[in-house]
Amino acid sequence: MDYEMMDCKSFHLRGQGGWSQLTRICPIRLWSWALCLLYLTILLPAALSQVTTSSVTGFVADSSGGAVPGATVTIKEVRTGFTRSATTNELGQYSILAIPAGQYNFTVEHSDFKTSERTGQSITQQLAARVDFVLVVGEVRQTVNVEGAAPLLQTETPSNAVTLDSRKIIELPTLGHNYLQTAILSPGVIPVSDYSMLTVCVGNYFSGGTGYKPVSVSATGGRPDFTAFIHDGFDVRDPGYGGDLFQPSPEAIDSYRVVRGYDSAQFGGEPSIVYVNTKSGTNDYHGSIWEYHQDAALQARAFNAPGNPALTYNQGGFTFGGPALPQLKNKTFVFGEFQMTRVRSSSPDRFVVPTEAQWGGDLSSIPVQLYNPFDIDPSTQMRRPFPNNRIPSNLISQVAQKFKQYVPLPNVPNAAYGEYNYVRNVARITDDTQFLIRVDQILPHNGKIFVKYFKDNVNSESQGITPLVGFGTPLKGQTASIEWNHPLAPNKLNSLRVGFYRSWVVFGGLATDTDITGSLGFKNYDSSEAHWGLPGLGVSGFSMPSTVIYDYIWWTTRVGVHENFSLVKGRHTLDIGGTYQPTWYPQKNAIYPRGSLSYDGEFTKQSPTSAASPIGLADFLLGAYSSAWSNPEGLQPMLYSPYYSWYLQDKIQVSQKLSLTLGLRWDWWAPPAERYNRWMTFDQNKGKYVWVLKDPFNWKTDYTTLSGEYPRGMFLNWKKTNYSPRIGLAYLLTPNTTIRAGAGMYYAQGLQNFQAFSSFSSGNPPFSNSIVVANDPGQLTPGRLDNTLFDLPAIAAISPGSSLVVPDIHAPQPYVEQITFSVERQLGRNMLLSASYNGALGRQLVNGGTDINQATPIDPNNPLPLSQRLPYPDLGFIFLQSNNSNSSYHGMALNFQKQYSNGLDLIASYTWSKSIDEYTSSSGGGNNQNARCQRCDRGLSDNDRRHYFSLGYVWELPFGAGRRFVNQGLGSHILGNWQLSGITQFQAGTPLTPTTSTSWLNVGPWVALPRSDRVCGGKASNPTLDQYFDTSCFPAQPPNTFGNSGRNVIIGPGAQLWDMSMARRFKIWESLQLTFRGEFYSVFNHQNWGSPDTGVFNSTFGKISGKSGPRTIQLGIKLEF
Repeated sequence: MDYEMMDCKSFHLRGQGGWSQLTRICPIRLWSWALCLLYLTILLPAALSQVTTSSVTGFVADSSGGAVPGATVTIKEVRTGFTRSATTNELGQYSILAIPAGQYNFTVEHSDFKTSERTGQSITQQLAARVDFVLVVGEVRQTVNVEGAAPLLQTETPSNAVTLDSRKIIELPTLGHNYLQTAILSPGVIPVSDYSMLTVCVGNYFSGGTGYKPVSVSATGGRPDFTAFIHDGFDVRDPGYGGDLFQPSPEAIDSYRVVRGYDSAQFGGEPSIVYVNTKSGTNDYHGSIWEYHQDAALQARAFNAPGNPALTYNQGGFTFGGPALPQLKNKTFVFGEFQMTRVRSSSPDRFVVPTEAQWGGDLSSIPVQLYNPFDIDPSTQMRRPFPNNRIPSNLISQVAQKFKQYVPLPNVPNAAYGEYNYVRNVARITDDTQFLIRVDQILPHNGKIFVKYFKDNVNSESQGITPLVGFGTPLKGQTASIEWNHPLAPNKLNSLRVGFYRSWVVFGGLATDTDITGSLGFKNYDSSEAHWGLPGLGVSGFSMPSTVIYDYIWWTTRVGVHENFSLVKGRHTLDIGGTYQPTWYPQKNAIYPRGSLSYDGEFTKQSPTSAASPIGLADFLLGAYSSAWSNPEGLQPMLYSPYYSWYLQDKIQVSQKLSLTLGLRWDWWAPPAERYNRWMTFDQNKGKYVWVLKDPFNWKTDYTTLSGEYPRGMFLNWKKTNYSPRIGLAYLLTPNTTIRAGAGMYYAQGLQNFQAFSSFSSGNPPFSNSIVVANDPGQLTPGRLDNTLFDLPAIAAISPGSSLVVPDIHAPQPYVEQITFSVERQLGRNMLLSASYNGALGRQLVNGGTDINQATPIDPNNPLPLSQRLPYPDLGFIFLQSNNSNSSYHGMALNFQKQYSNGLDLIASYTWSKSIDEYTSSSGGGNNQNARCQRCDRGLSDNDRRHYFSLGYVWELPFGAGRRFVNQGLGSHILGNWQLSGITQFQAGTPLTPTTSTSWLNVGPWVALPRSDRVCGGKASNPTLDQYFDTSCFPAQPPNTFGNSGRNVIIGPGAQLWDMSMARRFKIWESLQLTFRGEFYSVFNHQNWGSPDTGVFNSTFGKISGKSGPRTIQLGIKLEF
């Protein structure tokens, strides 16, 4: 690593914000450090402002229901001795703030009443629990044992949230031992396994034999990158990729809480938040050692697979916690976790590859007449046909002849044209090593401090059609956090938190020992050894070995300071605080370093206007490419962006039944700046380039003269007026029924710097130059790039030009408006039923990008060539990322919970919802067809699931000693101590879009989602694997026109998933037990249909080529003490 790139100090001092301002405010003198600290911890406001400690409140009354003021309420955590106390006010209300989750004993004392005790009361994380007391006149102590039950009915918060405790996290079967897989048990939450930028990062990381590692979730229709992940009070979401990339083992997590919809001003910087609380040490030493294993013999054969794919999966680790030293009980506690995962797997994949005859030019098996673009009939101005679809050997491209050695021949006999004729088990390798250490210290005067450090290293590699094809993704992440809670008085509490996050992410094509791209005869690509490998290659209708087009190395460092002050005064509980959080993210990027070419079959049709289905193989053999891309130079941008926030919140206890929460929050992300001011964009309002530097072409020698037309920060319209009000109420209708409602605005961070990443990822001139050479599909005779990739062509029909990926400097700040309403009813002691509504409107959201240099469609009366129809003919595509997308979500949800009792712990959720947008992810390639009609892209969200049901259960079977059945004799030893647990899911299908090809439109090389026409509904009366939907409803539109089909108008197959586990515990002695478990994923081997092919020109259009979810068995053993 170039340490100069990481020179954050000099970087800050050159900036116009952040530390440069701080050094002016706080000059570096010894006496001023105290003022600097005060400035940082109190005045500077940030997104780690989410507090994950809990609180408890309640009312103390006499036997007639009257308030008892002046009573002293003392709580003590059973396992650590942590103690706090409070005094009731004139309403008889008490409030105790910032307490760690745990199991508490309560004592209520008043001179006129009996002392009341409540033991074993569980308090879960980030939850305001309500515990009421009724005092009786007298002197005798009264005790109530609540058996460790946490309050189910949420009476003190307007938020809709579900907390999953350690039992569910650990005991429920999750492939790969991953906590986030259980998040779908919360209503309104759907899984997200491989969206956009997260696919780049971890889409190839197989957490088990058959599944992706989930790194985010979509809550109430929100974008996955709008979900924040708060681990012990610190935001660990990666600012570049989004999501929770580095996750501790479930064995290290005490509980986590999914908050969707409304959240208070203190906590809610994002539309949805996942709060994770790790375990801590206690007064007793405790720990566990575990090992999980999968292999091929434990898997069912996948659909259409030639055999069982190879798999070896091993995951082992341990935890240990307790007092730091025996004499430090009730004072200092330590907890640690270590885990290693090693996966060697493969999965079957099917491809369409050319036959030996086809490589020689014999395309007679293709049932479409092919035409020779180099033989034009002068009388008709049409291309003449190839006799019997045979291409003469003298016309076959040298590149195609050389490339043949890297393409496997078919291994499926007698496959007809268009059918999959090559099957291979694709190899994947993953190594993951992590460890966590946490120290908690109880301070005098009921204060508390904890320190945590977590590190996770992942190395992943995935192959494709051949071992030379694939990508590697090394990931390294570490986080550290410190939190200090200091009571200033019984009704005053100060909390200070400092956090640190660093990630190192590499993504790129697999390296080869030789320069394959150079051996093919290409020029003007990055020939450095780091980028050796295959070029990118796309041939419509066929599967060609092709590298990924990006090679990225991204470092991210984030530091945050958060200050919160809490005051309980009469009926009011006030919170005021804020955060300062700077982020640095230097990068080393290359896009198309080995070049990338596409062959869409445009030049072997009879004429440019013919409607015949394009066959890309013929064009490839002829060397008649559609477009070619290259970027010989990479770029190493060094970005910096600070974030500020503050909030003010007042919870008003209007009465014993009604509480009202009012809040105001302010968030501001300063526009990113680049250290050397290598910043360039295209101002669409002015129609020209703009730079930060006065002389950008001399940036290597002068990067300080900032008199260009472009501000040093990226956006002009990111105003410092992002005030987001919040209002919520909770009303205790009856002792067992609560009504809650809330509304608020959220200035969502999401991937707010994605525009900055992308503008540098492609590299804009003069700092880097991405070249696009396109063949005009309107010409009869195409240009051929055989040996001169990206040399200036001699044929005028080829239009070279630099292409840009740029941010919209006029883009405003995105925000989301949300409203929630819910009714909860507690049934008995241990059951809860809730019904809720969530609505969300997204405004000014980041879109996936639009080519503002898209050509106008051909006018039949004046058919101009492509170059003359471009708005900016001297340039290639101009991929502009702006904040002009909107979204809407409406959802109704039901949730049922049965708290653990009589051996059963259960949670079930059902959500009925509809989500609409133009773009679903902030970081995808976009859904755009017509750059001049964004409204045309509005449709169902990619993550819309009209119906979603989930069920999770942990059931200790009622057999054996102490149970209802077979509780004596030999039978009790055989049948006792068995546990059944599982997760069941039913979900509606995924929305899909019928597509044609970019070249069919003839408007330029970049159209994210070219759509077909739609002439009828498209739903098949009897869907089958061979025709899932009515393909006749989606004909190809006429050439040179946009299709009239909407986006996401086809609903793919639904799915059902049944995962179960059986476990048997053996008690070795009182504090030591051994557990054997078998986990069965897709226990009934119900393999769900995959998505149908939606490519209109593909021979497999409308067909489903695979199924997912073959049964996988995972065996485990765990020793606990």
